Amino acid sequence: MVGSGNASSEWTNPLLPPGVFSRSDLYHRRRWRQVQYIAELFWKRWLLEYLPLLQERQKWSRVKRNFITGDIVLIADNSAPRNSWLLGRILEAKPDTRGHVRVVKLQT
Repeated sequence: MVGSGNASSEWTNPLLPPGVFSRSDLYHRRRWRQVQYIAELFWKRWLLEYLPLLQERQKWSRVKRNFITGDIVLIADNSAPRNSWLLGRILEAKPDTRGHVRVVKLQT
């Protein structure tokens, strides 16, 4: 890289993605483990950083549709394997004193 003060360090660890890897992980016999580690890291970050953005979180200052019985929802489970999504059907929606649904009973 032009203008980079660490040109020598770029050549000592070529092609290593961000993360903690040892030099032995560069060899082909350990490639599968490295790929699985990177996939797991991506999955955890996707769950923690991107998935919550799909659901708008605001105070209830405007009237919006509540969950109702029969709605299909996506269940985020940290213990589930990668790319495994459980779907649930709302059996019962329990509104609070102001009429906002905050608790539901699900069937998976």
